[in-house]
Order: sequence, then structure tokens, then C-alpha cells
Amino acid sequence: MDYSADVYKEMSLIPIYDMSLDTQKLLLTMLILNAKPCSLSIGKLYVSSHEFFIDLIRMSLSFAMVLHSTQKT
Repeated sequence: MDYSADVYKEMSLIPIYDMSLDTQKLLLTMLILNAKPCSLSIGKLYVSSHEFFIDLIRMSLSFAMVLHSTQKT
């Protein structure tokens, strides 16, 4: 899922003309930075989803805990 595109869409709906000049500049800067979709690449070979990355971290931590528990005994 690409939530960065949702952030850009929601931010573009904010009526910035009612806000102070500093807030307008801040929101425009955030819009420019969020215009490019955020993605996670692994070694510049594979573009991954955030769910895959979370599963990978979870499995790595599980493996580390098993390895740590076997080292104690």
C-alpha cells in the first residue's frame, strides 16, 4: 500500500489561502516533498512494500530470539 500518495491527496485539499504566510510556505514545502511516492527498495533491485519489510523485521527478530535463547543453554 502506498500511503504517501494518500497524504499528498489529502494535503492538496487543504484551503491554504485562509492560513498565515508561514503556514502556507510550510504546507507548500510539504506538498512538494510528498509529490514523489515513497517506496522501499532492497539493494536497488527489488521495490518492496512496507508490509513485506515489517514481516522481514519480525522474522529476523524471531530468529535472533531463538538464536539468543539457544546460546544461553
